[in-house]
Amino acid sequence: MAQSGNILEKKWQQMTYEKHRQRLKETKSTLKGETTLQFNDEEAQMQLRFRRIMAEEQRQAVIEKQNHKLLQRIVDIMTSKKKRFPVTSTNETKRKVSGPVQAADSSTGKPRQSTVKLPAINGSSSASGSKS
Repeated sequence: MAQSGNILEKKWQQMTYEKHRQRLKETKSTLKGETTLQFNDEEAQMQLRFRRIMAEEQRQAVIEKQNHKLLQRIVDIMTSKKKRFPVTSTNETKRKVSGPVQAADSSTGKPRQSTVKLPAINGSSSASGSKS
């Protein structure tokens, strides 16, 4: 009896397997053969280039802004009559006790002011060169 049950079970498994294979053959794929979204290498390269250019422009803008601030500070320091420099050394207590030492002009006895000439912004020199 066990033998006949085993044979029937194998037949049923075979039949269900055949039905399964038949259903798989009859099903149509839901995916199209060609994709609607196509990856374009040139377009991707252009976008990447554009992003790099934009990042570089932003970086240059930040650098220009910082340079402008530094130049403005230098001009303010050079043109101001008072010397207002921030305390940067650890010798602050010694400086407060002794006070700033200024070089005096020998003829008038007044403190000398340093004069520094800045180069012309437009690139032209103010000094006249040799005549031709």
